[in-house]
Amino acid sequence: MICGLIGAGKSTFAAENYKHVTECEECTKEDQIAATVKLCESGQDVAHVTTYPSVEELEMALSTSPSGVEWIWIDTAPDQCRKNIMERNRPRDMNDLGFVLEKNRQLWRRFAESQLPFKHITLFKTDERW
Repeated sequence: MICGLIGAGKSTFAAENYKHVTECEECTKEDQIAATVKLCESGQDVAHVTTYPSVEELEMALSTSPSGVEWIWIDTAPDQCRKNIMERNRPRDMNDLGFVLEKNRQLWRRFAESQLPFKHITLFKTDERW
């Protein structure tokens, strides 16, 4: 389970480190979960990419691989995420950049309060934090 702020580098990290990656760029969350379950059930190692796991994703992770889930947080500073979002220039992010940046603040709070055993991966070196 690869998590992190919008623009943190989750997809890039997953593509560089895993053979099988599921993410919800052009599908529903339900379709992504179904694809992850199918890969897990066939014995494949899969990176499920999300900002922060929903209830459904938590249930999926714990039911398909209760002892084998690796919780990864891509620990990218907010300013770097903003730079990445701007460089990527994805229409869905750029249509309401203020909403996206507020969503990142909310995601950071959820992560900070989380009880999940996240392993921190830093892709961009900086001392900046919320």
